[in-house]
Amino acid sequence: RAGITLLSDVYQNTSYGPLKRALVKVDMEETFHLRHGEVWMRRLAKAGGEAREMLQRAVDWMFPMTIEWFGLPDDLKRHSGQL
Repeated sequence: RAGITLLSDVYQNTSYGPLKRALVKVDMEETFHLRHGEVWMRRLAKAGGEAREMLQRAVDWMFPMTIEWFGLPDDLKRHSGQL
């Protein structure tokens, strides 16, 4: 979800045309990754037993590293007053 969250923020806030056009394709790829990941997370969670335990361990390990992908709150992103 981080990829989609970050890219949609960039897409909405950029005025650079070539980047905005490129992000359309990237968004399609990120949507595929999101759906693929959601399917497998559900599948492994529903399997129970060792599969679910391994999934939970992976989430517990990755979560602290991935939370920073979401970046700063919106009110801290723009520093135009410093220009």
